[in-house]
Amino acid sequence: MSGGFLQGIIRGFLRHRIAANLLAITVCLLGLLALLRLNTQFFPTVQIPTIFVTVTWQGASPDDISAGVLDVMEPELRFLDRVDNISSYAVEGSARIVLEFEESADMTKALSDVEQAVAGITTLPSAAESPVITRVEFFETVAMLAIHGEVDERALQEIAREARDGLLDAGIDKITFVGKRAREVWVDADTRELRRLGLTADDVARRIAAINRNEPLGNLEGGAERTLRTLARTDRPEGIGAIEVSATPQGERVLVRDIADVRSAMRDGGVRLFRDGNPMILLDIQRAETADTLQSMQATIDYVEDLRAGLPPNVSADLFDVRAQIVDQRIATLSSNALQGMAIIVFVLLFFLNTRVALWVAAGIPVALLATFVLMWATGQTINAISLLGLILVLGILVDDAIIVGEHAVTLHEQGKSPMEAAEGAAMRMLVPVIAATTTTQAAFLPVFMISGVVGQIIMAIPLVVVVALAAALIESFIVLPTHLRHALAAQDRQRMKPAGAWTRMRRGLERGVDRFRNGPVRRAALLAVRWRYSTLALALGGLILAAGLIAGGRVQFTFFPTPEAEFVTAEIRFAPGMAEETMLAHLRAISQAVEETDQRIAAEEGESVVVFHYARLGQAGQDRGANLAMLEIELTPGEEREMRTPEVIRNLRAGMPSLPGLDEISVSARRSGPPGADIDVRLTGADLLTLKAAAEDLKDRLTVFP
Repeated sequence: MSGGFLQGIIRGFLRHRIAANLLAITVCLLGLLALLRLNTQFFPTVQIPTIFVTVTWQGASPDDISAGVLDVMEPELRFLDRVDNISSYAVEGSARIVLEFEESADMTKALSDVEQAVAGITTLPSAAESPVITRVEFFETVAMLAIHGEVDERALQEIAREARDGLLDAGIDKITFVGKRAREVWVDADTRELRRLGLTADDVARRIAAINRNEPLGNLEGGAERTLRTLARTDRPEGIGAIEVSATPQGERVLVRDIADVRSAMRDGGVRLFRDGNPMILLDIQRAETADTLQSMQATIDYVEDLRAGLPPNVSADLFDVRAQIVDQRIATLSSNALQGMAIIVFVLLFFLNTRVALWVAAGIPVALLATFVLMWATGQTINAISLLGLILVLGILVDDAIIVGEHAVTLHEQGKSPMEAAEGAAMRMLVPVIAATTTTQAAFLPVFMISGVVGQIIMAIPLVVVVALAAALIESFIVLPTHLRHALAAQDRQRMKPAGAWTRMRRGLERGVDRFRNGPVRRAALLAVRWRYSTLALALGGLILAAGLIAGGRVQFTFFPTPEAEFVTAEIRFAPGMAEETMLAHLRAISQAVEETDQRIAAEEGESVVVFHYARLGQAGQDRGANLAMLEIELTPGEEREMRTPEVIRNLRAGMPSLPGLDEISVSARRSGPPGADIDVRLTGADLLTLKAAAEDLKDRLTVFP
């Protein structure tokens, strides 16, 4: 696009009476519409090309699972198309295979390939359950709903299911249960009755499996065609007990309930949750990619208030880990910072520029921001902490172009040119240098687009917002601003014909002061720098060396992704193997009581309570699962609302932990946030399990010497 063409567009808008205002109003209306339709969330939407394959084998050891499940499935999955990495994990009772695909892979096809490969595996152990294949899809947690009380687990599950259905009806996209064990029907056969009838436990199991099913039986043809099917499937103890096992020649029917005790029970194993010693079920309330976090939060809060009104007195429903409130707080903080920054910009502009010119220059900021919202909406972006950070980053740069054009127009007008000639001359003369300066700034952010992976998806909003906002500010400075400058300078001429008021006299005095400062100290400093140019260059080079030395010497620390103040603390617990469940539950109650006592002590000493909610998990500690593992999850008050920092809270919690018999280990730490992964991640591969375990223990011992 030639410079003459651009200059023709600028002259056309400058000479037209309403074209520039019409363009600005249109951009503002579209920006407000886009702002209303942009989703609000904490972090940008992230797509993770990963598929999980999980196999449950109750009672199997990690060695058995590795040999019987992983060694069978891995060769069938390793060489699927576009697989980038495969990781396998064997723990007691379950196996997990993680398939990481290339970033550009078609995940619908990848899921189909994995399903076909798993379906072709026929040599899994008979006791293992069918593999469960899960594709990682974007669902962001809005809040956690804890339902707990002094009721049995089955009654708690009924309340949890009712809450799930109500939340889905309220507009929530997805609800995931945590700590909800599967129901089972146990058939405990009497061995004496089995021997009397000549039956075995396998005979009873096969008979139940053969009868307890729904199957199509075909079509019944005739005057009206009908479809036939059996409807014998039941999951109730009464229905299972009524199944006929055998019949004697005398016509005696033997039912399951005649030879066995049939009762409803919960599946052994798995993770169980407790609050104050009572059973608890968590509902993970999640939103889909297209849903708004704040709207989902409000729908959840409204429903939970109605739910509490209908609960029995011995059952409670508590919302915690309300991440949508964190989103609201972060966005409010960033928005407040943005407004404060804009106010400072306007004040500085009023200090150095003509009042009307300064106001029109500042008016370009909201126009550029609203134009940015339009492009964000068109490209599928959202309002989140990262995109708002980009807006704040570019806020002060947006007025650079307008300041250059506006200041030069004022200079030309003071030299005797008419308002039209001054506005046109400023736009034409500054067109090329301003475009060069803007594109240079944009080019500095463009390499960020080349960062791939999860981190690239998170921070991509920053360069996108910066590039679009600068482009919008550039267009506003040369298409819309010159028209406003023409009117502002004409109004200034008319104002000079009138008697000077108090504001005018103050502005003129301020302008004279700025001129004296510019023509005095600033001019002398510039002349000195030019006269001693080699000394000036040496000072600049020395500053560069000093900055590099501060980084190289560790005075200025480098953190790739800063971790905010943790608001969740976990206590991972390892009991002695073989400890009775009643004893472990008693120990968990004692640890929970210690947490409450520590919080009360902190409140008495510091004048603030730091613990919002806490609960216990039995059967899980971090990513590990086992019958002798447990963990306590503790939510703290937001970091902005408390004086005591999280490390100090952790030290107090550690000091308050009780010493209990059979408690092998307890580790209290803060929940990590940000991109996944530890600071240092060491993986040992290539040998048998015993050798790997010995190497891991040796490495742990060697690492203990480091602080």
